[in-house]
Amino acid sequence: MGVVKGLKQLTDPSQFPAWLYGIVRRKCADVIRVSQRNRRLIERAQQQPDPAAAIRHDSGATQTWLIW
Repeated sequence: MGVVKGLKQLTDPSQFPAWLYGIVRRKCADVIRVSQRNRRLIERAQQQPDPAAAIRHDSGATQTWLIW
C-alpha cells in the first residue's frame, strides 16, 4: 500500500528502485519490531503464575473449611 499511496510523490522515475527499496526496508523493520514485541509479551506471560492454579488451590481450601 505504501508504494501505491506514495507513487505520486516520486518525481524522478530513475529513483524508483531506491525509493521502493526504502519503503520495503522500513516495512521489514516494522515487521521485525512487532515480532520482537510479541515475543517479549509471550515470554512475560509465560513467566506469570497461572491464575487458574490459584483459584483451584483456593477452592480446595474453601471446600475443606466448609466440611469441618
